[in-house]
Amino acid sequence: MRRHLSHHIVSLAAALCIVAAAFAAAGEPVAMQVAAAAGPTTEAVQVRLRASAALPPGKIVRIADIAVVEGGDETLRARIAGCDIDIAPKHGQTRSIAAAQVAFRLRLTGLARGTFEVSGVGCELAAGAADDASGVEPQATADPASQLIFEATRSFVMQRLPWDESDIEIELARPVMIPTALLPRVAGATLVPELRSPWPPLGRTQFAVSIVEGGKSLAEVAVFLDVKYMQSVVLAQRPITRGQPITAEDVYLDRRDVRQLASYYTRLQDVVGQTAGQSIRPLEVVRRNHIGDPTGLGIGGPVLVHRGDRVQLLATVGGLMTVIVVGEALEDGRLGETIRVRNVESKRTVLAKVLNRHQVEVPL
Repeated sequence: MRRHLSHHIVSLAAALCIVAAAFAAAGEPVAMQVAAAAGPTTEAVQVRLRASAALPPGKIVRIADIAVVEGGDETLRARIAGCDIDIAPKHGQTRSIAAAQVAFRLRLTGLARGTFEVSGVGCELAAGAADDASGVEPQATADPASQLIFEATRSFVMQRLPWDESDIEIELARPVMIPTALLPRVAGATLVPELRSPWPPLGRTQFAVSIVEGGKSLAEVAVFLDVKYMQSVVLAQRPITRGQPITAEDVYLDRRDVRQLASYYTRLQDVVGQTAGQSIRPLEVVRRNHIGDPTGLGIGGPVLVHRGDRVQLLATVGGLMTVIVVGEALEDGRLGETIRVRNVESKRTVLAKVLNRHQVEVPL
């Protein structure tokens, strides 16, 4: 499973870095600056940053993951410990979280000056297992409320896309920001997602999830997902020159997100034995225009779309290929052929040109 968040966290990360730089320029420890205006800080919650932490990629990073939180009021301490600060980087990447970032993030939650002190130079965050120094398993700091909202949104997307669930990958693009007061109420509420991005929900998409209790909406939470449509596609194993017959040793299959691919092959037998019409680089996806066309018309080859198949109806608007709606093929079609396709939503039948096994283009 994967990700959650409103637009504010990524923007927030940049803002936090600016604040950190400002504090550093002032030459004062962060803890001193946070508490300076409030006088004595003996009752303040102490937030001591660890030097490093390792968390599973994509996991929401909370202050308890990167710092020891102790002292002060118990309720306030729990609130600070559970406050999200970032999202764990991918494998092979690291990210530094400065003390000033943590202080600024806590101020954004409405905490008054002097109620907490942040100490430590900063925490180097990496992808991997839980940091041994924390004594916390990855699941221990997971936010059940955010997970419930993510699962509700994920189910909403899965129910509306026509492909097998195994071909769809959904990750949280940003952490989910939930009002603190509502965290314990999410589990018993009804979660109602609504798509705020253009249809269909592919790529970076935004949703608004209403938290409904007793028929009344308590709040609306922004959820940003990255939705990928994955397929096994044919790639070049080594350089293939124009006019060269393609052999089984020249190509292989691998999973790719095909949203941005204008055309592709999903079976080796559709490529092996064909002649390359263009040069193909190693690791490059083999496209339809890479293969020689004996007709000279861009038409031919095996049947790509079969009667009854669910396909994407697309149109070119302003030079950009845009998905319109899901359609059902009413007849078989080869590459470049025009076939009848029924709009699943409106039941209207249109003529569309076959682009690949999953997409047809409607002329406008």
